[in-house]
Amino acid sequence: MTDTIQAEDAALTLVDIARLYTEADRRRKLAAKDMEDLEVAAIALTNFDKGEGSATYAEETDHGRCKVVLNQRVNTSVDMDEWGNVKKGIGGALARKLMKPKYSLVLAEMRLLEEQDPATYAKVAKCISRKPGKVSFEVKELVIRGDD
Repeated sequence: MTDTIQAEDAALTLVDIARLYTEADRRRKLAAKDMEDLEVAAIALTNFDKGEGSATYAEETDHGRCKVVLNQRVNTSVDMDEWGNVKKGIGGALARKLMKPKYSLVLAEMRLLEEQDPATYAKVAKCISRKPGKVSFEVKELVIRGDD
């Protein structure tokens, strides 16, 4: 809680807390929307279009300098019913390499399989879905000139 709220702590009623909470939640939502809009602007400005992975961008202007990182995650899941059918056709040894005992996909092995045996990869890929996650935006450095 902020110092203002702590200083008034004893005098706060439940109505006061509810009002302050509602106002703080509204400010949080507006800030989240602003951040999302700025992330979209950064993606457009840098032409970031990476299927998966990250890229670092640096810029220096009269106003200052910055270094930012954009990162594109891809969320991967496995259709377990389809995997049950696929693993019968690719052999137990390969199936164990591709999936951990809790059936989480071993991405490094999948990429290797895709390079080395595209036909088998195509069979396995039938039970895997991939969808892009949210691109993250991280400010690594920011110097504003004139604030020194």
